[in-house]
Amino acid sequence: MYINRSEYKYLLPLKDACELQHKLDLLLQRDAHCLQAPYRIRSLYFDTPDNRDYHENLAGLECRRKIRLRTYDPGADTCKLELKEKKGEFSHKTSLFPQKDGCGTSHGGRDRCCCKTAPQRTHFASTPK
Repeated sequence: MYINRSEYKYLLPLKDACELQHKLDLLLQRDAHCLQAPYRIRSLYFDTPDNRDYHENLAGLECRRKIRLRTYDPGADTCKLELKEKKGEFSHKTSLFPQKDGCGTSHGGRDRCCCKTAPQRTHFASTPK
């Protein structure tokens, strides 16, 4: 399934961000991972040896990409490997869900993630409401 989405980011003063979060809490339901307390999203970004993806992002190119390995729960059996492509104001994600071995565990003071297999592949994106 291919669906394009538009993504807009805004920088807010802390006071405004807290007020907005309170208003959204009244309107929206939190996801299943955040019912008790907030959680951390851990992402590891990949790039070319000359940091092409990073430089294209800084330059604001119309067409660019990023590749990341992401986990929401260090205790889960899988992580998410994503290719996010942007073309103009639209973006698209392709995701793999590899089994993980030791994701989120401390390794010399740093998180590590070793992927064993890639059993499932999904294409997705979301649309703004």
